[in-house]
Amino acid sequence: MKKVKVGLMYSENECGSPLDSNIQFGWPGSINYRNIILELIKHNVEIYNLKWGGVGRDLFVDKMYGLSNGRCLEGKSINYLDVLCFLGFGDISEVRDSDEKITEMVDRLHQNSEVLTINPTETVLRARKKKKKYLIDLYEQGFPIPDTFLVTSLEDLYTVSHDLLEKYEGYVTKPINGFRGFGVEKFPGGNLSVVEDIIKNDSEVLIQGFVPEIYTLGERSLFYFDGELKYTVLKESDEFIISRGDSIERTLINPTQEEEKLAEEVREFVAPESLLARVDLIGDRCNPLLGEVTLSSLGMYTRVFDGKAKNIATDSYWDLIKKILKKQ
Repeated sequence: MKKVKVGLMYSENECGSPLDSNIQFGWPGSINYRNIILELIKHNVEIYNLKWGGVGRDLFVDKMYGLSNGRCLEGKSINYLDVLCFLGFGDISEVRDSDEKITEMVDRLHQNSEVLTINPTETVLRARKKKKKYLIDLYEQGFPIPDTFLVTSLEDLYTVSHDLLEKYEGYVTKPINGFRGFGVEKFPGGNLSVVEDIIKNDSEVLIQGFVPEIYTLGERSLFYFDGELKYTVLKESDEFIISRGDSIERTLINPTQEEEKLAEEVREFVAPESLLARVDLIGDRCNPLLGEVTLSSLGMYTRVFDGKAKNIATDSYWDLIKKILKKQ
């Protein structure tokens, strides 16, 4: 039987294989990504890693590293792969500095590539172009979300923040292009110079009402595979930005009916065609608010299944690959 060729695009690839000491390069260090790779290796799959920066305008890849055999392929068309998985585009500085190049690469894949992708290129391309501005759309459409506005100057920020301080007793600022808490500040008490730099570099910044329940109720991530909710993870930390906490606790939980309903409605509004989506919710569990929706480069927290008889995250990812191959 022909082996399925799967390419994993992620930002880190300088570690050795946990299965073969002779393979000393090409693997990510993240246990979450490794769990996915180890699951795929169990099946009839050839797995390669590649970086977005290695994809040329002609969609030929300078190097693809075989994760199961250590072989390096040079100068292959990306169409050599059957499936391409968008697991990462780099660290935060790389993503911000190379935003236009990354978006152009995804657009070229969308227009010219034959390879199947997770998520679909149309989903990833829209996410790259829209960035966090979809939060404005959701707010204006009346979805349960903290009051959210886009400002283009400190003067606008002061005007909007006055009302937010009266309603929420605090607010947060977020760059439209960022992840893992980059550039996010909470006021009162935040660093205004960070906001000034974001406005200077991006010409705009998001401002939202602050929801203090993040400290007591944490953040809940609901994971959808091909439109089906597979599992939910509770993330707790002593920081208001969960990803900044020194000690982040992640546990599997059952979502409330209200959480599941909101997450599904948001996914349908933002990207109904998505094959993989993570919806983060905050606030009261019986009256939740939307935090964010992630559609590319999303961590699936596979480690929460370590020690369990079944890893729903990795199993679901493999099932997803099989489904899209059957639809081909």
